[in-house]
Amino acid sequence: MKIPYFSAIDKETGKEIKGFYFEYPSTTYCFKEDGNSELISCLCSYRTSDWGLPNTPILCNSIDKSTLKQIGWIDTENNYAGKDWILPC
Repeated sequence: MKIPYFSAIDKETGKEIKGFYFEYPSTTYCFKEDGNSELISCLCSYRTSDWGLPNTPILCNSIDKSTLKQIGWIDTENNYAGKDWILPC
């Protein structure tokens, strides 16, 4: 299985980050009539640790969605494949 891998600009730092694209609602309502929630775009990634220790997930770096671009694929064995593997969605 290949999972799309992206880069985008972090809203807080202005730096390019890489990870997996994810959207989540800014709020939760019990009933649709109570309102609609804005979707927040982010890239999920992880921070490496010392050799043999678990990596630390970094959830949700808020991004500027207009800077989002697919840069490759990660397969289930964490092998990175560059943009040559990008297929149309």
